[in-house]
Amino acid sequence: MAGGRCFPVRALLRRKSLRAIRARGVRRVSVLRARALRIRSIREIRHAQTSADRRRGIRRSSPEPQSRRPVLHPLLAAFIAFTAWTAKSWRVFREQAAAFAIGLGIAACVWLPSLAQTKYVGVDRLLEGYLRYTNHFVYPHQLLYSPWGYGLSVAGDQDGLSFAIGWSHLLLAAVVLAWIAWTRRFADARWLAFFAFSAVILSILMVQDAEWIWDQIKLLQYTEFPWRLLGPVSVCVALLIAPLGPLLASLKRWRVPAFAAALALLIVPNIAHLHPKQFHDVDPTLWTPAQIAWRGVDVATAGEYRPRWMQTLPPFTVEIAGAADAQIRQTRRTPVSWSGEIQAAYPTTVEMAIAYFPGWRARVDGREVESHPADNTGLIRFDVPAGAHHIDVAFTRTASVWAGDLISLLCVVLFGAAALSSLRHVEHGRSLDETLARGVELAPEQRDHREYVHPNQQREPSAHAPVEHVVVGHVPDVPSKRRRR
Repeated sequence: MAGGRCFPVRALLRRKSLRAIRARGVRRVSVLRARALRIRSIREIRHAQTSADRRRGIRRSSPEPQSRRPVLHPLLAAFIAFTAWTAKSWRVFREQAAAFAIGLGIAACVWLPSLAQTKYVGVDRLLEGYLRYTNHFVYPHQLLYSPWGYGLSVAGDQDGLSFAIGWSHLLLAAVVLAWIAWTRRFADARWLAFFAFSAVILSILMVQDAEWIWDQIKLLQYTEFPWRLLGPVSVCVALLIAPLGPLLASLKRWRVPAFAAALALLIVPNIAHLHPKQFHDVDPTLWTPAQIAWRGVDVATAGEYRPRWMQTLPPFTVEIAGAADAQIRQTRRTPVSWSGEIQAAYPTTVEMAIAYFPGWRARVDGREVESHPADNTGLIRFDVPAGAHHIDVAFTRTASVWAGDLISLLCVVLFGAAALSSLRHVEHGRSLDETLARGVELAPEQRDHREYVHPNQQREPSAHAPVEHVVVGHVPDVPSKRRRR
């Protein structure tokens, strides 16, 4: 019995060696070999797949590496709302929301085309088989303790890696909360409550009982592994421990030993995690560009970013273009374009050794021709009439790419303008402070502002403490180091 659920441990151990391997796409490795290898990491799975493909001359490719999921964005949005609420200011909310929007807009050149082109790839494979999020929920006791390892995440609580938040981190966080609740000093209790509440909510989302929430939020499902929320949880726990600094500084005589003890509590229990499981001898000749292309190194777990038209992987070939009853000569080649000459006795179909994807354009003698994906392999194909022709194939910018780039450029300009304006206000304030501190009379053209509020005074008057104004050209009656000297 674990986490209120009963499950057969032996059955999980029997399934882990074969079914988990097959769910990751390693279908060409035999059952006996899979059991003999006892693969326990994604790296070893890919290595076994690559070895099998190399013997068969099969190439595995992926358009782009798997990107990181924005698991911190909800926490950041909640932080902005909470900051504005504690400040009781709509201005704070507007400024922070604008900064968040500008930051998001600067990255639009990446996420906007990715979202627009998701329908062209097999990203739904992340919701199937072994990779489905329902197989990777964390049991509550694993958040407190789970053994360190280098294995895989499996259904149940017999995972080969740790999901513990860290008992030493939780202990220090509890010490900070108890100390501040007792002394009511060194930190705002509202901020501690916010980060503690956020850590609890994110931890709840990782357990099995939160499955109904994952079922309702489609975007959350593509996080793939619920335990990826441990990232923002660690941020919240770190901020809960942050007030420990001023707390230990207040001890005066005992602050150095206390600080050393706190560091030891965070470091010593985790030293064993730095020990590698094993070392591999890497042959540099196997990682040249030619060898990587020949072996077809796949950087994705299940080919989720492979074009959906590619049902079977085509064999590796050195020639980029090919056609029946035609001679093709390459004249130019770059990572995003290819040019060549073709001599065809009859009308023929040219097939490029490039996966079809929106953005690729084919031109024959300068005129664009219609291209389409080949059956099963999904490679680019287009028709060429008989005779001698010049062919150009290039990857061009799509509408979503243009939109993302324009939004990013606009946000970069807005960010630069805001930063420049802020610097000007800071420099103007510093020069005015120095002028008033020296008691120097301002020039006539500088007397636009007849009154000046000293930085040590409140900018916004309250009902109980009216703001005292200082006449321009006179030294403000505020104690300062320069006056005392």
